[in-house]
Amino acid sequence: MLTNPEFARYPLWIADYGKGISQLPSPWNHKGWLIWQYSQQGEIDGISGDVDLDRFHSDTSTLKKFVDESHTPAPFADLLILKDLKSYE
Repeated sequence: MLTNPEFARYPLWIADYGKGISQLPSPWNHKGWLIWQYSQQGEIDGISGDVDLDRFHSDTSTLKKFVDESHTPAPFADLLILKDLKSYE
């Protein structure tokens, strides 16, 4: 399923809760990941309950594209989010 190179047109947001990302699906081997969710049990002052903890692997201008309301967001169908990489290997 995740061997189709068309998937690599989209940034990879990966959830992997080990000590590091073990292996990327082949379409992203040359591009890497953009967002890595490394925990789903984080704690943030002022928020009750668990929160996701993520790392962003790019520059400030790329991050601004994700949070700037003046940009039109991608349609939901264009988002590719992998929940558990190990189950797709």
